[in-house]
Amino acid sequence: MTIAAVAVVAGVGSFALWSDSEVAQGNQIVAGKLDLLLSKTQTSINNVYPGATGTVASGTLKNNGSINGNLTMKVPASSIQGSENGLAEPEQGDDAENGELCPFIQLSVKVTRGEDTTTYTTPNFLTNTDGINLDKLVAGETIGYEVMYEVSKDAQNNIMTDKCRFDIDFMLSQVAGTEL
Repeated sequence: MTIAAVAVVAGVGSFALWSDSEVAQGNQIVAGKLDLLLSKTQTSINNVYPGATGTVASGTLKNNGSINGNLTMKVPASSIQGSENGLAEPEQGDDAENGELCPFIQLSVKVTRGEDTTTYTTPNFLTNTDGINLDKLVAGETIGYEVMYEVSKDAQNNIMTDKCRFDIDFMLSQVAGTEL
């Protein structure tokens, strides 16, 4: 039995494998940042008429984050407020208290990147709430924008003296699971 114990101990020693281990310390994962900065000039426009065009807002948009994002512009339906601003003589008898101007306004946005300019137009008038995809905005990139309006030539006397107020939302969002 002593010989068997010695043989087992000797066998274990002869089949030993070497090993070594190291520790990778201080690992961390840091989330990126998506941060849209807006500089703007907003305008109050008076005396519009069927066929009138102009600029309602302009400025710059900057992706101040570390992640690329998709940029969209939207006019939230909840922000659209039309109102009668008095009834002019040709509009007498019109009893719409919310006014009729808003559905006759179409927006477009001109985006400027260096020397390149692209214009995007809403598919509908201010009743559209889908928004416009303005392409990607790379981390650290700044672009110029100009939001323009056009009053439909189909508008009639019923828009006289009416007022339309609305917000313009710019949103920057990463596409889930996708690097841009």
